[in-house]
Amino acid sequence: MISKDKLTIIPVLDAGDHYIGLITLSDILKHYSDSGIFDDASGVIVLEVGAKSYSMSEIAHIIETEDARIISSYITPNPENETLDLTLKINQQELTRILSSFTRHGYFVKEHYHQSEFIDDIQSRYDSLMNYLGI
Repeated sequence: MISKDKLTIIPVLDAGDHYIGLITLSDILKHYSDSGIFDDASGVIVLEVGAKSYSMSEIAHIIETEDARIISSYITPNPENETLDLTLKINQQELTRILSSFTRHGYFVKEHYHQSEFIDDIQSRYDSLMNYLGI
């Protein structure tokens, strides 16, 4: 509601339409900040799954088989092709085994971000800087 209607606060009413308080944009941001979903450098996987064939229990089983756990998940519908983008935050930084398992089980991994890619990117940037500086 805040985003859609460009509000700064939302009044909270009880079942009898009596005012009991308000929620501010700051409250919402603090809630998500305190939730831990943005903390640490855990891995993130985005799967594209069929809306009708989606099974979180099967996906969780694949992840748990690789000794990992889902920290948080978020679903974004794609109405034009009747699929869902399932964003999973995993408690491991290295996702290679999990990605391989998803591929073996026929899942389409749309995006992924994990520690080894981050380190490779940092090393590449460092090497480029040293090359530029002539060191």
